[in-house]
Amino acid sequence: MKTAQKLQQENAKLRAEIQAKDELLIQKSNDIQVKEKQLKNQTADIKAKEQQLKDKIAYIQNLEAALIELKKHRFGASSEKQNNVQTALFNEAEVLTEPKAKKAKGKKKKSGKRKPLLKTLEREDKVYKPEQTICPHDGTELTYIGDEVSEQLQFIPAEIKVIRHKRHKIVTTSAKMSQFTG
Repeated sequence: MKTAQKLQQENAKLRAEIQAKDELLIQKSNDIQVKEKQLKNQTADIKAKEQQLKDKIAYIQNLEAALIELKKHRFGASSEKQNNVQTALFNEAEVLTEPKAKKAKGKKKKSGKRKPLLKTLEREDKVYKPEQTICPHDGTELTYIGDEVSEQLQFIPAEIKVIRHKRHKIVTTSAKMSQFTG
C-alpha cells in the first residue's frame, strides 16, 4: 500500500507542478501578447515619425528651391541689359562739349582718419598696462600720463559692441632723463 500512497503523492505533486507550469505558461503568453501590442504601437509611432520626417524634408527642399529662385531674382543678371552702342550715343555729346580734364599737380591725397564709432554702442574696455613700471635707465618709477585708445568694431549676430583697447602711456619724471620718454 505504501507504494500506492507514494504513487498517489507523486501523482499529486506532478499534477501540482503541471498546474503551476500551465499557470506560468498562461502568464508568459499574456506577457507576450502585451509585448506584441507594445511593439505594434511602437511600429506605428515609428511609421508616423518617418512620415513626419519625409514631410519636413520635402518642406525644406521646397524652401531651398524658393530661396534659390529669390536669389536669382534678386542678384541675377538684369533683364534690361545696356548695349555699348546705345550708351555711346548718349556719351557722344558729352565728349564733344567737355574739355580735357587737367591733372592736379603736386597735391597728395590726405590720409584720412576714421570717423569715430557711435557713442550709443556698448563698449568693452580692455586695459593693457605696461609690464615695466621702472625706468631702465635710472631706476625711477615711471609716471602714468594718459592712455592711447584704439577702438575696434566687433559684430556678433544680434549684438554689436565696441571694444576699446587702452594702452597706458608712462614717462619718467626724473630731470636727468627728460629726453628719454617711454
